[in-house]
Amino acid sequence: MKKIIVLALVLVLALSLLTACGGKDNGGGSATPPASNNTPDNGGGNANADDKWPDNEYTQQLPKPTFTISSSSAYSGGGYIFTCKEATFDECKAYVETLKSSGFTIDEGGGVLGSEISWNAKNADGYKVLVNAFDGNYDYPTIQITKP
Repeated sequence: MKKIIVLALVLVLALSLLTACGGKDNGGGSATPPASNNTPDNGGGNANADDKWPDNEYTQQLPKPTFTISSSSAYSGGGYIFTCKEATFDECKAYVETLKSSGFTIDEGGGVLGSEISWNAKNADGYKVLVNAFDGNYDYPTIQITKP
């Protein structure tokens, strides 16, 4: 009798695992991705993959890049960071030049070092920008700006 109860419990457990881990066919060819939390809120929220550039005190200091911003967010301490998954190394180099021509030339440091960009500078209002990118997809390029 104990063997039958144990066997029944094992079967119930196995069936519950199969139903819990099984996929659900939605009847179509491709699944609809879940909604993203990456929507701008104009006060420190996120930009989404549609390249919606948020309007806030940080982005008002920066020229809008020509490449897509895949995510962005404010962080404690008074800063904002953008991730640019689809930006090429050459686009990042060009953006550094755009930043320079828009006034980010004070206390300039770093630069293009072989297959890496690690450049930073301040503008006249004291905002500091940092651009990091690696040629060869080592990591996603980022643009970071901090308050004075």
